[in-house]
Amino acid sequence: MRWATGLASFSKEKIEKAFEDGIVASNCKRFGIEIPTDQSQWISQEEVQVIAPATLIQTYGLHHIDLLQIDAEGYDLEVIRIFDIPKTRPQAIIFENVGLNAADYASCLQLLEEQQYQLKKFGPNTLALQKPLGEFASFFNA
Repeated sequence: MRWATGLASFSKEKIEKAFEDGIVASNCKRFGIEIPTDQSQWISQEEVQVIAPATLIQTYGLHHIDLLQIDAEGYDLEVIRIFDIPKTRPQAIIFENVGLNAADYASCLQLLEEQQYQLKKFGPNTLALQKPLGEFASFFNA
């Protein structure tokens, strides 16, 4: 199953925690998948080429960012920090809140509120939208 082989994070500790918390075992049971008995097969590591947000923006001549979509398995706050929100000012940001502890989530909300974003938590995600909200204001009042 993709979720079992596709759990990815910049933090090995986040993946290990998914095993420790029983999340992996629960999903394996639900889908009839056996977890390997050899724990060295549970997690693999792969080097990937990365590019800094500033380099990405400069390389591709981006002048405006409509949407920053983040799904970094608990590393979302760090992605927001390195993306330099005060400078890049994406119109909308969606990030996962389920992988963040309470302190990191509060830091993330504070950082975005200070940059004049309106925030709305919906399920495992949070939407941050630049103010003024215009036609989207009713979504945040619901």
